[in-house]
Amino acid sequence: MDAIKGSELQIPDAIFAWVLDGQGGVKPLADDDIIDKDKPCWLHLNYTHSDSADWLAATPLLPNNVRDALAGESTRPRVTRIGDGALIILRCINGKYR
Repeated sequence: MDAIKGSELQIPDAIFAWVLDGQGGVKPLADDDIIDKDKPCWLHLNYTHSDSADWLAATPLLPNNVRDALAGESTRPRVTRIGDGALIILRCINGKYR
């Protein structure tokens, strides 16, 4: 995985955007963070939010199959291995969406 600037992952209506610290913790993603295999991040998006949907549709950072899975109609929870990463689809049952 190539390095990605944190500024490329700033989506205004993201539920959260965190950098994983490798110690079991997280910190908010900042524009100057460099995301790579040693410093991964977690973007929590709701594809029904307009900025998230626009970012998913336009970003060159995601392969088409990942983009389609994230914006698809299926809400079936699943984990799919893709290259060096994993696509994790979760479903909220009793929680709240933002």
